[in-house]
Amino acid sequence: MGIEYEFVNVDTNLATQVFVANNLWQTPAQSCHPAPEPESQFFYTPWQFLNASQGAREYFAGGENLAIVAHTVGMADGSATPQRRSFRMPVQPGGQYLVFPENDDLRVIRIGAQESQTITVESAPSGINPFSLAIEWYQGESRIGVIEPLPPGAAALFQAGDRLLFHDTEADNPRQRYTQADLAGATAYKAPAYARQVKVTFQKRGDGKAGYTFSPPSSVS
Repeated sequence: MGIEYEFVNVDTNLATQVFVANNLWQTPAQSCHPAPEPESQFFYTPWQFLNASQGAREYFAGGENLAIVAHTVGMADGSATPQRRSFRMPVQPGGQYLVFPENDDLRVIRIGAQESQTITVESAPSGINPFSLAIEWYQGESRIGVIEPLPPGAAALFQAGDRLLFHDTEADNPRQRYTQADLAGATAYKAPAYARQVKVTFQKRGDGKAGYTFSPPSSVS
């Protein structure tokens, strides 16, 4: 069962971006064959964007409905190519998936399972797939991150964390991509196991700076 979040912006003119933590942000990809480890990076994208208006009250639901979209970001040799894109594919923790070209698009299929909670998305080897890819990760209808560039014969790795990251930002032209270092100042929240409803209050404190208060409190400090 998902958790219902109520967000209240009491008295600030800042917006809030909410991110789903990725436990594997440090190792977002690995080689599937004897080859150098891919230089792929994981970038966070905001799962929720919450209003900057004072007195705003909004609601959103947590959940585990994960999916991916694969698209090309160029040829593996660095040359440009028309973009190919897959349909959105639901994925599950422990699932192993394969991406390969098909006609003018990309196709994603499930090829196996593993005991860990890691989701593995393999890019077909260069004999089948000449493209460098980006793997976009979704929770529900919203994108939560992207791994790129993923070369042929490499696998993107993702494991959803047990906490959300709350990050305040200016309302106009907020960034849409962040590294883990960019979110070093974000406020992490892990809902207690019993929680089904969580209230998040965003307001100015005694020092004039805005901060987040959670009810029930986070289960980790």
